[in-house]
Amino acid sequence: MATIGNVLVDNAAIYIESPADDGDDFNLAGYTEEGAEFVYEPDVTMIDVHEETTPINAILGAEVNKFNIVFAEADLALIDVCLTGSSLTSDTITLGGGVVIFHRIKLVTDDPDNAGKFRKIEIYNAVQTGNVPMMHKRDEKMTLSVEFQAVKNANGVAQIVRNMTNATD
Repeated sequence: MATIGNVLVDNAAIYIESPADDGDDFNLAGYTEEGAEFVYEPDVTMIDVHEETTPINAILGAEVNKFNIVFAEADLALIDVCLTGSSLTSDTITLGGGVVIFHRIKLVTDDPDNAGKFRKIEIYNAVQTGNVPMMHKRDEKMTLSVEFQAVKNANGVAQIVRNMTNATD
């Protein structure tokens, strides 16, 4: 049912467990000035036949679930999470290691259906994909743009859960 109470004015937080191990070792990922975007991209093939003017069926061929995030913090631990194939030692990130690290990522926000409760969108097994620009400009904060795409694991791919009592569940 459409009501003004379901309009979500967001105050979201991003939590990352790295590497993903189905535990509860989530860390608050950092400040985002532009927020986080959850993207669901279905690849639907429409079945057409000559005798019909509209499709007679639809087949779901593939699904992409991902988060697009622009972080505004530049600590080494966060940069390491955002660079697939990187390795962090105390003061150095080394690139070119070739090891893919999977992360568990969740976006937690207020639940517009239940005052005082939370809603989460969680990807169980995600890998950083695409380019990761780190813009450095005089007198402006550095930002870190990253895309995390879901890879299926034993738990499935992703879930959206409402009516949570604790934001860190």
